[in-house]
Amino acid sequence: MGITLTVNDSANNRGLWIAIVAGCVIAALTLAISRWYSLFSGFPIGVVQRYAYIFLLPGLFCAIAVSGNVHDFSLGVAAIGNLVFYVVFFWAATALVRMIRRRNR
Repeated sequence: MGITLTVNDSANNRGLWIAIVAGCVIAALTLAISRWYSLFSGFPIGVVQRYAYIFLLPGLFCAIAVSGNVHDFSLGVAAIGNLVFYVVFFWAATALVRMIRRRNR
């Protein structure tokens, strides 16, 4: 009546690794936000760069909540917030995809 996780289940391990890598990449982007604020203003890269900030918002909201001041917050706390948020998000997403694929067989 529960979910059993085994060490040999490669689908569980693959989903966890995807989640950890995605979380680390977004956390690294959070730490580098002050350096890549306005690197490019051209059409393709500039637009992607502007919309990439959307992915950093959960960690920024977390850092603002921890500091209590919207004008003075730590990017380290924001990076940790993004890491935790996106590891859980991508792990749940890969588990959902795996469950849907298993159900459609």
